[in-house]
Amino acid sequence: MIQKKKYKSVNYGSLVITNTNKYLISIGLGQYIIDDHSVFAISLSSPIGRILLDKKKGDSFIFNNNAEKIIDII
Repeated sequence: MIQKKKYKSVNYGSLVITNTNKYLISIGLGQYIIDDHSVFAISLSSPIGRILLDKKKGDSFIFNNNAEKIIDII
């Protein structure tokens, strides 16, 4: 059985689920569609990666004039 690792804050390897997007913190590979869900594979050195680094569940942020709230970090 595969167990999901829960992250307390955003870091390399985490999947960040916000109210509008899903971000996989990895290398910058762009957007993927997985089971009809859009996931953005982003680098920690990217602009959105730098914003997300060390954020926690419940934190809010603004990127490209859009407000997002972190719902979960897996």
